[in-house]
Amino acid sequence: MSTVSIGQTIRRLRKERNLTQEELAGQLNITSQAVSRWESETGLPDISQIVPLANVFGVSTDVLFGTFGVDNDAEVKKIIEEAFAPVRTAYSREQTDAAYAIRWERLQEGLKTYPNNIRLLSEVLSCGVCMFRYSEEPEEKQRFYGIYSECKRAADVILSCSRDLEELQDTHGWLVKLYVKAKEFDKAEEQAAFLPKNAGTIIHHDDPEKEIRARCEAIYAHLRELEFEIAWLSVAYRKQGRIEDAYSACRTFYDTICSVYGDYTYRMPFFVSEPYQGRLAAFALQLGRPDEALDWLEKMYEDQVAMAENWSKGICFDVPLLRGVTGEMAKDAYNVRPGLLGVLSQNVFESIRDTERFRELLAKVEALPDLSV
Repeated sequence: MSTVSIGQTIRRLRKERNLTQEELAGQLNITSQAVSRWESETGLPDISQIVPLANVFGVSTDVLFGTFGVDNDAEVKKIIEEAFAPVRTAYSREQTDAAYAIRWERLQEGLKTYPNNIRLLSEVLSCGVCMFRYSEEPEEKQRFYGIYSECKRAADVILSCSRDLEELQDTHGWLVKLYVKAKEFDKAEEQAAFLPKNAGTIIHHDDPEKEIRARCEAIYAHLRELEFEIAWLSVAYRKQGRIEDAYSACRTFYDTICSVYGDYTYRMPFFVSEPYQGRLAAFALQLGRPDEALDWLEKMYEDQVAMAENWSKGICFDVPLLRGVTGEMAKDAYNVRPGLLGVLSQNVFESIRDTERFRELLAKVEALPDLSV
């Protein structure tokens, strides 16, 4: 059983609903001193006040008593597993629809025993959203309205009573999907506001052009985040001496960028402490592959010079995954010379510094104009 007292629960619920002790007391037609005694655990609500309290907070009475969701975990787990079993063996659309109908019925039976179990309610919500279809046909409309109502009820209980952040975010995410399916886009937007930015919850508006732009912008943002994470992942691998893993991580991102940007590959829109080709060259050399390292350094020079020659503060990409996205740059021109010299001066390239290819590359870089002068 929960060790949270009824006084602690009342205090938490009151604060979450932005009520003062005086405001809560006014709604219950009692004194604020009575509320204070409950929360300080020097007194308890009269039994006649329990239901009104629950109504004010919009929760069930077992939430007040701290018994919400205190059920037989093994039994609930068994109900969920048995309910999902038919879905695992369904392959066709017809089989899947039938399997979800069985799952729904079994979950509803489980709710009769455990009406406020969070895990069970989460299953009901996800199952119902998967089943829901928008329909104007009267009989179908009535059936799906019942599913819609049950999903809303499950979500309302979870959002009122759960304190688990991941659980709350999942619930908001399912509500977004439910409202989109019901063509209630304003409600979907409201729920999406509770989720982290770029959480994959862009609303499917009826305007395909608007959705394409929104999806492409989200992909652009995810690519920026991916670059940051992979850059630091490669550093962590390098510190552990796992150079092959560091190389593979950077190579994967570079190949991804080349695939996504196509003809715009030279125009790498993201920046870390050094160009990715320089990182790949350093890792290749540490792996005993000097010719490959020189290939990457030469590629770095070609891409960076092309970037400088084609520089503009904004570029509107015209590739399928980034259609219409504009990359905004902070400066009017790109001074490529200092960055390239910085890479080539690194100690890691000492063993190839006297090779003809390296000397020729260094001479070309030194001949570039320095725009900072």
